[in-house]
Amino acid sequence: MDEYKVVIADFAFESIRKTHDFLKNFSKTNADKQVSDLLKHSKKLQTLPRKNPLEPSLQQAAVEYRFLLFKNFKIIYTILEDEKIVLLVMVFDTRQQPGKLKLPF
Repeated sequence: MDEYKVVIADFAFESIRKTHDFLKNFSKTNADKQVSDLLKHSKKLQTLPRKNPLEPSLQQAAVEYRFLLFKNFKIIYTILEDEKIVLLVMVFDTRQQPGKLKLPF
């Protein structure tokens, strides 16, 4: 079975940082743990990244986007098959309005 490398795009990194900054207002320990757990969970994409569903709100995009759920977060990613890379493009807090789920590119 092929194994993919999981890479975090700048926009996804920024959304993770903002999530951490928000959560640390309540507890830095919890914020650190949430981000650490989210990153560990995303490592599951190293094997069988196509097993997760397509992201319905991005089906009109030129690129295929899928998502992985973790607690209150939706990890949006695309697969770069030739390079064997799973590119995390956004981490979205599902407690927000779905209309905010827009990629900047």
